[in-house]
Amino acid sequence: MEEVLVLAVQFVAEVLLQAVVYLPFDLPLSRDEKTGGRTGCGWPFVYLVVGGVVGGLSLLVAPRLLIHSAPLRLANLVVAPVVAGGVSWGVAAWRRSRGATTCPRTHFWAGFWFVLAFGGVRLAYAAQ
Repeated sequence: MEEVLVLAVQFVAEVLLQAVVYLPFDLPLSRDEKTGGRTGCGWPFVYLVVGGVVGGLSLLVAPRLLIHSAPLRLANLVVAPVVAGGVSWGVAAWRRSRGATTCPRTHFWAGFWFVLAFGGVRLAYAAQ
């Protein structure tokens, strides 16, 4: 009986985790009829806003900057979005190889804009 309960809890946890992690990147806000890729500039704006809001909320938990050097903070503002976009692209490409209908380019830009806004809000409003 315990094995069935463990299996059910694991299934629910994995489904919820997958929904929380992948759903924001796979929202069909505006799609091209032929390729299925996102079109327009509405979705980058959504990721900018959400990244800014999450960055603002993070100030409630960690109000001080972790990087104390000003040049390193600016470098982080440039490098972090590119790295996050690259990781997001890699995960999307991996998911595509396993049969998911994802667009790695779209995932790159979603991660890029989200982290850019998150880091920008933290840089602008966090205490030194």
